[in-house]
Amino acid sequence: MQAEMQAGKVAFLNKDIYDVDVERDIGSTFDLVILKDVIEHIPDQEKFMPQLHKFLAPGGSIFFGFPPWCMPYGGHQQVLPGKLASRMPWYHLLPGPMYPMVLKLFGVNASGIKTMKEIRSTGISINRFLRICKKACFKEHARRFYLFNPVYEYKFGIKPRRQNTIIAAIPRFRDFVTMGVYFILKASPPANE
Repeated sequence: MQAEMQAGKVAFLNKDIYDVDVERDIGSTFDLVILKDVIEHIPDQEKFMPQLHKFLAPGGSIFFGFPPWCMPYGGHQQVLPGKLASRMPWYHLLPGPMYPMVLKLFGVNASGIKTMKEIRSTGISINRFLRICKKACFKEHARRFYLFNPVYEYKFGIKPRRQNTIIAAIPRFRDFVTMGVYFILKASPPANE
């Protein structure tokens, strides 16, 4: 990696995305932008999505991969210490103050509870993602839904498995039983053009 950096083939930019001037800070746009396991951690996704246009070259694509919020571990509780806190599915969907109370009962410390509450504030469903994309003038080019997310193979030794096409077609329900979604988006002209 160091040789690539010295040759100018790789660069790291640590800057607020809203403050990036693509021409000055990066020098060019991209044919492909990859956002894997990112969108579900971004506050105000409605504000964020339109910003992506400035990074795309004409005809460019954006790849998104994320766990739908309502899936069994959409709250990312699998990262918590302790068997009960990390293995219990769907409890991140508990209403309001019940969620932090249950986290505390499971032995999660104050810092962990704060992190889980932050994740809860940015979780995103499939339908909400698609609405935000449409509003931000992106059109869906391809999609793939997974019962078992491909990343689980190296994380947990679970082979990837595509979601049943009938289940994948049922809005809302699919969010509860689909553990990973992948989309490729392209810019579309605004509706008034």
